[in-house]
Amino acid sequence: MSQYMPWAITTQLWFVLAFAWIFRRNYEGKAIPEGLRFGLYMGLFMASMQFSFYPYIPIPFSLAGAWVIGSVAEGLGLGVILTLTYKS
Repeated sequence: MSQYMPWAITTQLWFVLAFAWIFRRNYEGKAIPEGLRFGLYMGLFMASMQFSFYPYIPIPFSLAGAWVIGSVAEGLGLGVILTLTYKS
């Protein structure tokens, strides 16, 4: 697994950069509710991508559900963090 760590870090970096860029393009300065809304939308988008692996990988449904919940939580958290750190 350690041989794939550079790929994992690179993809996460690209994800965060894209997430922040999309947020910045649509930022309206409406504080935390805006970040939560954006984070929820992006979290649901990420969750749909995560859940799409379920039919192809032999994993329990509970694990796929945990991925969905984790993706939504990640989106919400990132939306709030971006709202708190971004200043137009």
